[in-house]
Amino acid sequence: VVIFWESNQSNRGQAESYLARDKEGITYYGGKPTTDFETQLIPFRAIKFPIVLGKKEIQVEKRDLIYDLDLDHDGVKEKADARAVVTAVAIETVLTPAGTFRDTIKFQGTMTVWVTLSKDKKRVPIIGTTTHWFAKDVGMVKQIEKLEFPEGLDSAPSGTITTEVLTDYTKPKSPA
Repeated sequence: VVIFWESNQSNRGQAESYLARDKEGITYYGGKPTTDFETQLIPFRAIKFPIVLGKKEIQVEKRDLIYDLDLDHDGVKEKADARAVVTAVAIETVLTPAGTFRDTIKFQGTMTVWVTLSKDKKRVPIIGTTTHWFAKDVGMVKQIEKLEFPEGLDSAPSGTITTEVLTDYTKPKSPA
């Protein structure tokens, strides 16, 4: 298991993420803090092996979930369907405060959460797009995340963009 610790994940404060790698890929097991919505999605296969550039992989496909928020302000949490796909798109060099990482695999992903408003049964999309760069034997070294909220929900912003980079890394020592 690998634990990633972030000092200010998506501008929401400290966070930990728990991942495990096996011969079939990398599985995401959630983290701390987490949301009730996220607990309905985990665990899921974040990356499938073998990695094939250009091949889309479904990470999550779940229906009839309880969404964390009451977007239409009627006192009832909304229902939602979620689908996430990821594609390995390139091999790149990434510069971060923790160093230069050559031959990282760049992944682009999209998660669409179709929220059904309880008041009028209208379905609205919340779309998250991510670009991640993973370095061999290190893990994620950079991430760009964009979250788009639907038009017309007066309490929700229209979107956010967050960039995270690896700031510190200590290479594990080889066994003696």
